[in-house]
Amino acid sequence: MDPGDGPRRPFRRDPGRWGPTSPQRQDRAFHAPAPAAPSPSPSPSPASHRREAGRCGGPSAAMRPTPACACGAGACTTPTMEPGRTQDKSERHRGEQSMERAGSPGRRTLLAGGLVGAAVALAGCSAKSEASSAPSASSQARPTTPAAAFTRLMEGNQRWVSGHLQHPDRDPSRRQLLARGQEPFGSVLSCIDSRVPPELLFDTGLGDLYVMRTGGAAVGPVVTGSVEYGPMTSNTPLVVVLGHQRCGAVKAAYQSLRDGKRLPGNLQAIVKALQPAYEQALRESGTDPVDTMARAQVTLTAADLRANQDLAPLVRRGALAVVGAYYSLDTGRVEVLAGAPA
Repeated sequence: MDPGDGPRRPFRRDPGRWGPTSPQRQDRAFHAPAPAAPSPSPSPSPASHRREAGRCGGPSAAMRPTPACACGAGACTTPTMEPGRTQDKSERHRGEQSMERAGSPGRRTLLAGGLVGAAVALAGCSAKSEASSAPSASSQARPTTPAAAFTRLMEGNQRWVSGHLQHPDRDPSRRQLLARGQEPFGSVLSCIDSRVPPELLFDTGLGDLYVMRTGGAAVGPVVTGSVEYGPMTSNTPLVVVLGHQRCGAVKAAYQSLRDGKRLPGNLQAIVKALQPAYEQALRESGTDPVDTMARAQVTLTAADLRANQDLAPLVRRGALAVVGAYYSLDTGRVEVLAGAPA
């Protein structure tokens, strides 16, 4: 066969049209090239669809129109059954599943347990809310003697040092209890230093202490009157004068007095109030003059308060103790310097 002739049409034997087949035609049909692989046939036309329907007696499963997919994409090719049959089986399957779930003891037990747990949790929250809103008395009775008040403070400081804090009397019920009045068992005169909060380092609560804080625990008429307030109006049995390690106010006053340089503003009033302690520190000549001056300020102030004309009678009667103490920033421990009650 000449390649230039192009592909030949396949031989079809149709006597009615072509007549008897000659030997030449048979030879040409025998030697005809094999047909090429069929290409994807296009979608059948409506006419061919009708012809196939008439030949087979009805539309085949492959030619039936596919219902629209539930996803809305319209591209699902999974063959589907008749709508009536699919609906019957799916409904029956869902009914069996519902009966199985309803009859499963494990599911019923789990659901009942969850409901019981939720009820218990709600009841606990309600009880806790009612308990927190109800007023309650102080966790400990108020000390009424100098020794009992001093013991209470030192026990709190031990908790502060060890880290086993109780944080007593710091709740809304305590706040409500004290809303109409207070009766602290102690008064503390300390420095303004942010590292020395008396309520924390003695582990006390709301309404337990009167607290006066000045630079270097310096005193004057207003400060002295504030210290007198507790013992004279609330029968407070304990006063503590508290100095501390590395006091910035004492250091500034020491340097000002040593160098003869005035400090600006009202800081000079602190220097003047601490001058007796500076002079005593010079007489003692300790290895750390600033620390020696801080301790001297405590002992001198405590002695002056004990000799106060209004507080002295209480001290002699045993109704009041004035204690001088020193707080260590390194350890958190309060050291008693003078005046601890017996």
